[in-house]
Parts: sequence; structure tokens; C-alpha cells
Amino acid sequence: MSELLQTIKNLRELNLRPPRQSFALTEIEKIRAELEKIVDEPSAVTAVEREALLEKWLDGDRYFSRREIKNLPFIVYDDRVSLTEIFEVMDLSKEIQLKNLIAVYFSNYDGSEKTMRLRHRIGLAFVEKPTDYKYRSKMLARIRSEGLFLFDDDCIERTARLFINASTVEDVLSSLGLSNYFKGSNFICWALKKFWGSFEIDINRRVAVLCEIAEASDDKYIDVIQSAANDIIPDVDLMNTPSKRAAVKEKCLEIFYRELGDPRFGSLTYRWDKVSPRALEIFLHWIAESDLDLFFKIIDRAAVDRMWRYRKNFWANYLPYISNTWVFLGKDAQRIAKHVGDKVLYHGKLVGGGSDQSVLVFRIGAYVFIEWSHNGKLRVYYYDDVKDWFGAKEIKRNNIVYSFAVREWVHSSPLTYTWQTKVGDWIFSRCGLRAASDDERDLD
Repeated sequence: MSELLQTIKNLRELNLRPPRQSFALTEIEKIRAELEKIVDEPSAVTAVEREALLEKWLDGDRYFSRREIKNLPFIVYDDRVSLTEIFEVMDLSKEIQLKNLIAVYFSNYDGSEKTMRLRHRIGLAFVEKPTDYKYRSKMLARIRSEGLFLFDDDCIERTARLFINASTVEDVLSSLGLSNYFKGSNFICWALKKFWGSFEIDINRRVAVLCEIAEASDDKYIDVIQSAANDIIPDVDLMNTPSKRAAVKEKCLEIFYRELGDPRFGSLTYRWDKVSPRALEIFLHWIAESDLDLFFKIIDRAAVDRMWRYRKNFWANYLPYISNTWVFLGKDAQRIAKHVGDKVLYHGKLVGGGSDQSVLVFRIGAYVFIEWSHNGKLRVYYYDDVKDWFGAKEIKRNNIVYSFAVREWVHSSPLTYTWQTKVGDWIFSRCGLRAASDDERDLD
């Protein structure tokens, strides 16, 4: 229907010569007017039309065509427009004007006094109609029967609760008589933010709605997803059942990493500026866990020696202190990474050494540790000397081997914990940190 309206609009704007017109432009206007009475979407108004209408209003001209009057709602949010005065000109008994004002209210919803006054005026327009009045618009009829709360003081809270049982955002809109035109509106975004932050709502339900929003792949939802990161990440981290938490955490890691980017480096780090320090800290630990898990999965597939299992157990107990990670993979190791399910995180390329080898780079305090997949030495560097390694697209083996290392250890005698004790004592003496025990560390 909206495409038909646009076609009629285009016909109206054609400068056809009268002898060649197949029918008069007045007839086109009549058809357009009839369609707009029954279509459940607001009028299509271009930026040029809006600016021309606003300029006319500000110039004090109050002689408007029928089309201009119905489009007046699209200028109400301009700071120079008085609501009191524009309400006197508009006629909200006309369905198209009421639909247009509702669209403007949803699209521009905020906490301002202007929004509150619009909300009150729209609600009043429904009350002013006789109870037996039948709207031609299904949207307006449904709103009057099911959705008048959309214009009450608690409209956001009540809309947020609709997401508890609805399968999709579209279902929520449909229940209110609204089309998908309103899906990315400010009003729905405010309701979603309220929904994310509700401790009363099951975390699995909130994540399910998050998955749907993320699938839209639309930048208009970035602010909503940032809000979700603030509220959902800490709640997921507090889930009591490790197995259930692991599954939900994996979904959240994929969604937030894809939609907001890598918070450590890259062109999208600014998207994390609106995320709370607590949520960001948790998410960075999730990334560290993912990098560590990927690294040792690759070793499991590629390495001949099985000493890596002791290294994995050792470093897993230091996860609470690891603040940054990055993985470099050889050519075959990259293939293994895809095979074992590395669908989320980026990594760099390892040049030199075996093609099936990989390197894990991670930071604890002021130091950077390097673990090699194939019986390489454990090396430690000053962070300031090698901080450019994090996020690098590639690294050469010789850069690692021949850069100045603060300390080096060989992974000998894994069963007797010889190297583990030495490394643990060194980390304690330099960083003041002791490895968490299995009881203290939250194992999934």
C-alpha cells in the first residue's frame, strides 16, 4: 500500500501538459486521500517538504492546504514551534492527522515536556470520539481497544512487559495495531532498554529478544544494544548454573562482539564508550576465556606433545587477572580454528615457524606473556615494549624470539609442578597476584 501511495505522489509531482493528461490531477488527489484514510502507516513526507512547511509556519503564514495541514505533525518537535498554537490548527478528528501525530510521537519519544504534552493530546483525541465511533484505520481502532496505555505516564514500563510473552518485536507491535514502520522508533527503543534492565524478567527471555534485535543489522539499534550490554552482561555473569551460563554467555559474546566490535582495538572501540566499566570488564574476561579456549583447542588438534594440558589448567586460574589477549595463528592453525568453531573473535597471522603453530599473547599487570603452542618457551615482556602486538594483523616468529624478554621458562616437569611453581612465584613477586583455586574460579 505504501508503494502505491508513493507512486501516486510521484504522479502528482509530474508536470504533465493538460492535453496529455489521462485524468485530472484533482482525481489523483482524491485517490490518494482515500488511500490515506485506510492505510495504517503515516504520510510519506520528504525532508524538502518538511523544511518548506516549517519555513511557512515560522514566517507566520497560517493558510495551509489540506495536505500541509495533515503534515503539520512532522514539524511539532522543532524547538521553534509552539504546541499550543499548532494544536489550534490541527484537527485530530481527521484520522490521517492523528496517525501522523502518533508516528511523530513514537519516532521522537524522549523524556521531554513536549513528549508528555503530545502523549496527553493524543490520548485526549481518542477520548473525544464517541464510544460507538468506528475508525476506518485498523491501527487506530486497535489502539483504542488495546493500546491507550501508550499515552499514559507508565507507557514505557507497560510496553516493556509486553516483550515477556511476545515471540518477536513484530508481535508486540501487532498486538498494539502498529506496523513494522514503528519497529526502530524511539518509543520501542526506550521500551527495550527498560526491558533489558528488569531483574524480574528471566535473563534467557531478555537474551532471546536481544538475538532478534541483533539480526536486524541496523545501526539504529546500536544505542539499544549498548544499553543491553550494560544490563545483560553483568546479569549473565551472575547466573548460578555454570552450564546454562556458558550457553547464554556464548550467545552474548557473539552478538556484542559482532554489533559493537572489539572493545580492545579496532575502528569500533568507540561503541563501547557508553557501556559501563563493570560490563566492559566482564566482557573483556569473556574474550580472554574465548582466546584461551581457542588457543588450546588448536593445540589439541595440532601439537604432538600433550604438556599443553598442564599449561591450560595453570593459566585458567589466572583468568581473573588477564586484562588483554590476542592470538596469532599459522596457516594450518587458521584452518583448525575455523573447524573447531571460531566464529566470533578476530586473530592475527603468524609468519614463520610451523604452519600449524599458534601463539597466545596475554597481559597480566605491567607484563605481557607469550605461550607457544609447540613446546616453545614461556616468555615475559614489558607491556610498554610490545603493546603493539595486541590487535596486530600479523607477527613474525623472529620478532617474538629475538625481542628483549624479562624472563623465560621451559615447560619442564609438568607433573611435579616445577615450572608452575616458579612462574607462580614470579607473578606474585612482580604483580602481587596468586592464582585462583578451582573453588574461587568460576569453572564452566
